[in-house]
Amino acid sequence: MDQISAVLRNFDIAAHVFYSGTLCRAEKFDSDAAVAYLHVLRAGNLLIRAPGMPDCRLQEPTAIFFPRPLKHRFLVSPSRGADLVCATVNYGLGVGNPLLDGLPPVLGIPLAGTNDLLPATSLLFEEAFQSRLGRQIALDRIFEYLFLLILRHSMQNGLLQAGVLLALGDRKLAKAMACMHTAPGSAWTLERLAQKAGMSRARFAAHFHRIVGTTPLDYLTKWRISMAMKMLNRGDSPKAVASAVGYSSSAVLSRLFVQRVGITPRRWKASA
Repeated sequence: MDQISAVLRNFDIAAHVFYSGTLCRAEKFDSDAAVAYLHVLRAGNLLIRAPGMPDCRLQEPTAIFFPRPLKHRFLVSPSRGADLVCATVNYGLGVGNPLLDGLPPVLGIPLAGTNDLLPATSLLFEEAFQSRLGRQIALDRIFEYLFLLILRHSMQNGLLQAGVLLALGDRKLAKAMACMHTAPGSAWTLERLAQKAGMSRARFAAHFHRIVGTTPLDYLTKWRISMAMKMLNRGDSPKAVASAVGYSSSAVLSRLFVQRVGITPRRWKASA
């Protein structure tokens, strides 16, 4: 299994299309819900405005991805408007999971010249602007595929500055990442992970921190907490979860969970 599939299969990615048509007035998108936004512009003139970012004007077909909650507004010309299809993307574990590390606040990818995105969005537009049986389901699934294509495009075209996705494309780090992702319950140490990467401890630690933005063991803890969330969500007991993700007791898991998430596993499960 390739590296990105090994990561994504641990998250319940779900897209939901909530708008398709010609936008003829200003529209704002809130950030209260812990979801990402993925918009695809088919035609028209669109001005994007978000806090702390310069205005961005688009006049060609573009995929616009906000990987984390960020309030933003679309401004359009009332006379022409903008043809858009918009969806939310839920990662299954909220927006604090390691998958998002290194992604910028917004990604804008022109569709022209992209080998994968262009044909996928052509299918999207064909479904979005016609009334067909099963339209909603088809659109949701296409957006989930687009999400994967955007991650792939970002990895292959140098759009990432740091984070997990960048590390998955690193020949040596990818081996250590695979070990943590597929066997989080193993007793990993810095030395063992460095051996998997074929590097000395010092070189591995420095290279990992430079690419991922955190230490190997800190990333391992974050990944274990993400996997604990997934298992708690499906009904596993804290004791069973602790053992599966590499902790000696539910008390140890609870302590780390509180440090990272702010509440105990039981309270998190109840709130989730």
